[in-house]
Formats: sequence, C-alpha cells, structure tokens
Amino acid sequence: MKIVLQLLVICCLAFPAKAQQFLSINPNFANSGQSLNTTVTSEFFYFTQGSSPGQFWQDFYMYQGNYIIFPNFVNVVDDDHLEVSWSIPTAAPSGNYEVVWDISFGGYLFPIPGGFNINCIPTQGVIAPPSIRYICPGSSTILTANAGTGFTYQWYKNNALIQGATLQSYSATSSGSYQVRITNAQGCPDLSDPVNVYNASVPNAIISSPSTNIMVCPNQIVTLGTNSGFGYTYQWFKSGVLLNGSTSQFLTISDSGSYTVRITNNQGCSNTSQPRVITWASLPVASITTSTGNPGFCSGSTVGLSTPPTAGNTYKWYKYGNLIAGATSSTYQASTAGKYKVVVTNSTGCSKTSVPLTISLYPIPPATISATGPTTFCQGSQVKLQANYGSTYSYQWYKYGNAIPGETSRNLFANSTGPYKVEVTSAYGCSKKSTATNVTVLGTPAATITPNGPTTFCAGGSVLLKGPNGTGYTYQWKLMGNDIAGATNKNYTATFAGNYKVAVTNSLGCTDISDPVTVTIPCRMKNEMLTENLELFPNPANTYITISGGIPLSFEVINATGQILISQEKNTANVIDISSIPAGLYLIRVVTENGPSTLKFIKEE
Repeated sequence: MKIVLQLLVICCLAFPAKAQQFLSINPNFANSGQSLNTTVTSEFFYFTQGSSPGQFWQDFYMYQGNYIIFPNFVNVVDDDHLEVSWSIPTAAPSGNYEVVWDISFGGYLFPIPGGFNINCIPTQGVIAPPSIRYICPGSSTILTANAGTGFTYQWYKNNALIQGATLQSYSATSSGSYQVRITNAQGCPDLSDPVNVYNASVPNAIISSPSTNIMVCPNQIVTLGTNSGFGYTYQWFKSGVLLNGSTSQFLTISDSGSYTVRITNNQGCSNTSQPRVITWASLPVASITTSTGNPGFCSGSTVGLSTPPTAGNTYKWYKYGNLIAGATSSTYQASTAGKYKVVVTNSTGCSKTSVPLTISLYPIPPATISATGPTTFCQGSQVKLQANYGSTYSYQWYKYGNAIPGETSRNLFANSTGPYKVEVTSAYGCSKKSTATNVTVLGTPAATITPNGPTTFCAGGSVLLKGPNGTGYTYQWKLMGNDIAGATNKNYTATFAGNYKVAVTNSLGCTDISDPVTVTIPCRMKNEMLTENLELFPNPANTYITISGGIPLSFEVINATGQILISQEKNTANVIDISSIPAGLYLIRVVTENGPSTLKFIKEE
C-alpha cells in the first residue's frame, strides 16, 4: 500500500532505504545547454494530486560536487508520476549528477538511484536473467553483468554498496535485491534493474514406503514411495548409480540393492534420501517324499510324508486344499488316501508350496494255501502246497514262523512235519501271511530181507527169506516185482530163481519195500513125473521159452494168481512167446499123451 505524501516525514524517517529503492528518473541523461522534461516515478509514495505546478520545484535538484542545477518546474501527473522540467546550463560540467528529493523540513534527502548524466551516454547496466532467483542452503547464485571494454563494476545489495564487489560477476549467498552500477570507458555510470534473490528451502527426501529396510520373497514385487510436493521432480538411484528413466514418485523394483531418491523442488534445491536396503530372500525347499518309497500305503497301515527339515522353517500340511489341523512339523503320518501338499515358510517369511502328491490306499492281497494231496503221509512222500495266484505277487514260505531260505515261488513241496505258512506280497509292497497248513509225515518201517541160507542152489532146493520184526507189521512178498499170492507172512521160502522183495506195512499204513535179494538156480529143470524127458529153457527168459521132449504138447501159462495168460493146443514146435507178459514167476501146465505135468519159469524184465 502506498503512503500519501503528507505523511512523508514519518514514512521517510521509518523507511528511508525502501523509499530510495522505488524512485527513478527517465530519461537520465542530457547535453549541456539542453532543455528537457523528465518523469520521476515512485512505487512507494502517492504524490499529492491537485498540487499546482512548480510547487515542489525547490524540493528537486541535481548536483555534482558544488555545482547544483534546479528544475524549472515540477508538475504532478498522477499518484505515481511527477513531470520535472530542466534547463541544463551550457557551462554545466560533464559527468554524473546526483538527483535528490530534498525534504528539507524533514531533514532527509532522497537520492534517485543512478543519478543523471550530462554530456555522457551511459552503457545500460544489465544482469543476466533470470531476474528472480533462489539459493539453496549452503549454496549461492552467480550474478553476471554485461561486459564491455573499459567497464568497471560496483555491486549493490538492497541499495547498499557491497564492499569489494567490483567484478563483472558476483556470487550471492543470501537473499536480497541486487543491482550493479556499470561505468563505461567514458566514465558514464548506469544502474541495472534489480535481481531479487530469495532463500529457498531444501525439500524433505524420505523413502516412506517401505519405512524400513526389508527382506522380501522372490515372488514379491516391491514399490518404493517417497514424499510429494508442489513442483517436485525425482531421480532414483541404486547403490549410487542413477537409474535411467526412474523419475517418478514411485519406483517398482524386483532385485536386491540399496536405493535412494533425489528430490528437487521448484526452486532448484535438491535433497537425497537415506538409503533403503531391499533384499530378496531365497525360497525354502518344499517337496514331499514317502516312507514307503511309493505314493501309497497298505490298508490298515499309514504312510509317512516328509519334506526336508530346516531350522527356522514352519510347515502346514493340506489335504485336498484344506488345512490339516495340528499338522505343523516337517513330517505327517497319512492314514487316509487323498491329495496332499505342504507349505513351507522360512525364517524370512518366504513360503513355497510343494507339488501335490496323490496318496493311494493299496489293498492287502489274499494269502491262502491249497494242498494238492493229503497233508498226512508216510516218510519218503511229499505234498505240494500252492499259494493263491497273482501276476504281480511275490511269495515267501515259512515253517515254524521262520522263513525257509530260497522258497520264494508260488509252490512248495513239503516233505517234513510242521506248520507251513506263505506270505504273499503285492506289487505295492502290501503283504499278508496265510493261516498255517499242518503237514504230518508218518514213520515208515525198515523193510529188509535176511536169507537163512545160500541163495544159489539147484532145482528142487530152497532158501528161507526172513522179513523184519515189528509190532503191527504186515508183509507181502514179491518175485520179480509181482506179489506172490498168499505170501503174507514174515518169512517166505523161495524155491524159484528170481529177485525177491518184501513190502512191510506198519500200523500207520506206511509201507517200505526192501532191497531185492536174488535167488539163482543155475541147473536146467526136468520134470520127473513124465516118462518122457521134458526140458524148459532158457530159465529165466525174457522173450521165448522152449519145451523139448520130442512130442507135440498142449500147454497153459498161468500167473501166480491162477489166471491163464497163454493157451496153446498141440504146439509141435513147443516154442512159447512170452514177450507180452510182465516179469514174474509163472507156471506152465503141460498136457501130453501120458498126462499133465507142471513146469515153472521166471520172466525177466
């Protein structure tokens, strides 16, 4: 707000420097002997309107040393301007004159900055733009005037001369209104327009999001954020290196580092934040293995699920995506089929979910034993025990609860007494043992023959063959492998040549057949009952036998049971084919004209 001129005394006493700063005269130069009108402008006072011309003439004058020039008249143009008329004397010395407004009754002179030049055209003083500048704390701004040959300079701050500031440039370190007076080679000065310098503030530079150094997980993205302000510009750095293009308030990052932001306000002042360290942690290992080595378990049991344990990790197990209450260790014992997964979280809070593992429930295979014959039998026999079939089954046989080495096939031939079991295992490793099948092996008698004399003798002789003693024993004597009819006593008298055996059966029904005892009759047989001489040879025989006597014969071949095997009438050749009958002792009943007769022979194997 401007002040009315009548208050001039008070104002001028209170604000002399400011009053001077806002007074100017234009034009500010003339030649000697020249008359001209100048305009005085005020940006601080109101000039009283309605004043008569010349009323203030005695208040204005210019001087150089003791030489004073007064104006012809002063006319109030408006609140801000006065018209001042001058006549420059021809004898006026050349140079720069001080123009003052002399408020004599106030006891104060108001000089007009720059003064007035006579017979001297000044070089306009100019300070390089901008005309409004800001200086940041601890910094400065360089004010530079226009250059010229022979120029001298004097810098002013707030209309006060700055001691020693006489160079073309001046470094302003504080706020104020700065001007430069340039005096050219002719000695004519000119005062530049002011450049206003203001103290600027440094912006805060804080990375507020996140507010502390953090460690994040690889699957996360971090956005750094800083404070905002009118006219702010931003530049982000990583580990001191400028990030090209990162010039917004926010920065999205995905790798570890030490991040800072430099904020510049609209006054050109910058500040760099404290570093924010962002570290990407590693993910934990999350995988599932089973205690059985396969993804399943047998009915009636459980399977252990485990993930690699690490100190500081926490664990959560899920089935079909649902959290399993209380399952918080690195292992879990699954008792039902389903799809399982584990979420592992490490000490930095990073989590990883395993690939789901489907656990199956495997059936228990059946385990049964079938005997292909009686399980109670005599010594020397055996019974085949057969387990139930499965194309992928494996087997292990047991006796008295102990695994039988090498018995891992489906079938087992048992030849000794004991309880037998089979363990059947499926391809999934599920096993079951059968119930026991008891095998009983009965004792067998020892069948032996003891001859009571020589076993080689002539026709008509004999030898007593003795069997073994034993309570409850029964006997069956055999000649050439055939039972001898009626020969069921302990002893047997052998009268025919051949191989004799005895079958001994004990009270349990077990039979043992002795080793053979061979009876030999090397002499040819002759039937003494006939008048003719009948001879049978060879004896023993295996293909043909011949009866000699020179007469046709009729005969019958009879086995030990009385069965007629071969019958022939009037066989003149007397040759009998015995190849078709089994080995054994046989009778031949021969009929001649003189009557019947009986011969014996042995058919060899």
